[in-house]
Amino acid sequence: MKAALDAFIAPAKPRAALWRLAAGLCLIAALLIGGALAFGLALSRLDYPPPANPVAALNTQAGALFALSTFVLWWLALVIALRLFHRRGLGTLLGPARSGRGRRFAYGLLAAGLFSGLGLLAGAFLVGAPMAGAADPGVWALGAAAGIPLILIQTGAEEALFRGYVLQQLAARYRSPLIWAGAPSLLFGLLHWNPAAPGGAVLTVLATGISGVILALVTARTGDLFAAWGLHFGVNLAAILLVSPPDYFAGLALFRWPEGGSAGDLAWLDIALMAALALLALRLSRSRRDG
Repeated sequence: MKAALDAFIAPAKPRAALWRLAAGLCLIAALLIGGALAFGLALSRLDYPPPANPVAALNTQAGALFALSTFVLWWLALVIALRLFHRRGLGTLLGPARSGRGRRFAYGLLAAGLFSGLGLLAGAFLVGAPMAGAADPGVWALGAAAGIPLILIQTGAEEALFRGYVLQQLAARYRSPLIWAGAPSLLFGLLHWNPAAPGGAVLTVLATGISGVILALVTARTGDLFAAWGLHFGVNLAAILLVSPPDYFAGLALFRWPEGGSAGDLAWLDIALMAALALLALRLSRSRRDG
């Protein structure tokens, strides 16, 4: 893992000062907040009132697609922060240019498919069989066709920020995984703070943070973002397009989990399954010599 990690973090070493990372993150946050405010202002100019409850808007197809499309701003913000504070390009976040990227992505996607299938079976036992979503299958298919590339953009943006930018900059200074895997995963978990989530906000942050640690270790082991990106993409495809929570991001899902049930137990089950299948993704991604 050391050689793969060293190659992955090499572009961050020339400008690895912590103030650069802090300034970059502040700039990214400011650009994202500014983009959101600008959009709200544009809506008000058009006499189109924003929803009183933004979370509820995610339960509509249009609201979910719009939320996913905003992750384009993440990529733009990363480009600006990298160029301004680190004098490097966006491609350096993805890992060294070498063969096997598509294969590693596919292995991560395969592991996510197994994870999602087992999670669906176990979830049906813990919280009950999924219910039909709000949209009929034809409308769902149109939304899914638009949602798939947007989910690819969304998961890629999160991987590029947390397992790319933050992990690289920290690992360029600190060798301990507690720092370069733990800190980005804590930020990743806090980003998903949602008091309305099944099982509660703290459990959601904990589950997401542990998932972040797993994705960070996958990245360090494989030496680029592609296995982790495939794993993240596959998990989100299932959670957003197939079976979603009943009251959060349900606008694009074909099915919804029923209200109530042992949602907390399901969250812990998800963590255990993702850990097991991340090991599978690692095994598959290292099963052939990378070019």
